[in-house]
Amino acid sequence: MKRLLLFAGFIALCVYSWGYDFCTLQPKGYTLYFNIIDEESVEVTFPAESKNGYWRGFSEPSGKLEIPPIVENKGVQYAVTAIGDRAFSGCQSIKSVSFPDNIVEIGAYAFYQCSGLTGILVIGEEIQSIGRSAFSGCTGITELHFKARACEYMGGSTSSMAFSGCRSLHKITFGEEVTIIPSYAFVGMDQLNCRLYFPSSLEIIGDFAFAYCFNIKDALRFPKSLQSIGQSAFAQCHSITSVTFPKSLRIIKTRAFNRCINLNRIVATSFTPPTLENEVFSGVPVSAEYVAPCFSFEKYREANGWKNIRHLKSQNPCEIELYTSVNISGAGQVIGGKLYRMGDTATLIAVCNAGYGFAGWSDGVVDNPRMVIVNDTINYMAIMYAVDTVRDVEYVHDTTYMEGREVVYEYYEINDRATPISSQNSVVYDKKHRRIDITDNDKSLLDIALYTDAGECIMTGIPRHGRIRMRRYPTGRYIVRVRTYDSEQFLKFFHSKK
Repeated sequence: MKRLLLFAGFIALCVYSWGYDFCTLQPKGYTLYFNIIDEESVEVTFPAESKNGYWRGFSEPSGKLEIPPIVENKGVQYAVTAIGDRAFSGCQSIKSVSFPDNIVEIGAYAFYQCSGLTGILVIGEEIQSIGRSAFSGCTGITELHFKARACEYMGGSTSSMAFSGCRSLHKITFGEEVTIIPSYAFVGMDQLNCRLYFPSSLEIIGDFAFAYCFNIKDALRFPKSLQSIGQSAFAQCHSITSVTFPKSLRIIKTRAFNRCINLNRIVATSFTPPTLENEVFSGVPVSAEYVAPCFSFEKYREANGWKNIRHLKSQNPCEIELYTSVNISGAGQVIGGKLYRMGDTATLIAVCNAGYGFAGWSDGVVDNPRMVIVNDTINYMAIMYAVDTVRDVEYVHDTTYMEGREVVYEYYEINDRATPISSQNSVVYDKKHRRIDITDNDKSLLDIALYTDAGECIMTGIPRHGRIRMRRYPTGRYIVRVRTYDSEQFLKFFHSKK
């Protein structure tokens, strides 16, 4: 009978609420309280307005707090899209929390002084806003997995940062699709003693994002997608020793690296100097080395901000990274993308996987291999397409067809003997003269070329008296291109170490 009365009291409490629209009993036995936002969504809130505590007189959640994605009230289902202001403020019995994917906002003081929260906290991909002091005083959190792809707000000032007082939080891991680190996100977290690894999708680092994080370690390498570093973003990060800026970077704002007292090497890689606002490197050691790319060094010498740096020098050797890609994932690869000195000639080879053919390059060139003069960081994309018919060929693992020509790939172990390239051509290793002999039995061979796996051509030959001889090269991976009157073959093979 007593249990029945308690349950009746619970129903009355939900009907005659103080600070919420309705409540639901969760499977683990605790009650959650909700405010209706609109016809489709609700936010989690606290049960009572009180100066003595927002849960005073109510049973707090304990253990693992699981926020449901959907709740129902009076036959209407609502998506839970937000954790409201002070929703769990002071609930010290919560040990961990998991958010559903549809949560987009965590309100101010939502988990303020939830000192029982321990271990890893995961901020989900869809969260767009984290209110001031949302997790302030959560002294048990040790690691943060920040996966929010486009979170634009996290506290908004140095006095109300979302994770202030989280004195055990020493490591941050970013999700693979994070594009923004908001302003003031981790300002003043001097307990962080990790190296920062930024995701390849990152575009913006906001103002004061890591300011006064004295113990962030060692070198900072930013991803190729980064466009902007905010005002004082890394101010007084005393343990940073070097930074490398990507080619994509457009602007570094005022005092971004102010008083980074151990920063001794700054490397810029963009052809166009990023805009430097006022005092970006103020307080950095006067002996710090600044490096600009040699192929646009004079641009840096004339650019505002850069021209006033005394120790600015040119990168040596002068190298440019050549990018390659394929239009269809899994269709094949392009060999030859790497660092080259400016003015070098690079050889690019498009190699198809089984079931695909090569149509040409994205700039209209159809040569394969193709030779390019390296003078810019251009992306050379190979255009490949799926073919309808793939036939089995003797001695061949993977075969594709392009416009009637047979293209073959195979691995070879070359030692005292060699595997035949085809049934018409024989390959033998001449141990006495340490060379490889290719015999053109049916007189169909046009020429042969040997490339390193970086795409550099190191040997070409045409048949003489029905035979091509090529000397044996050191141990390593090579690609041999064999052209006949009716086919062109790219064959990967290895030299044995024996």
